[in-house]
Amino acid sequence: MIPGTYVQEEIAKMKGVSQNTISRKFRRIKKHLTGIYREAV
Repeated sequence: MIPGTYVQEEIAKMKGVSQNTISRKFRRIKKHLTGIYREAV
């Protein structure tokens, strides 16, 4: 059997990874929008 703490750690890892991915995507989108804005102005 897998201890509860191990499961919690795995979930935390998964959440951390997804948060990293989201923040990276968000930064990329922000850069893209900034580029478009600069071109427009």
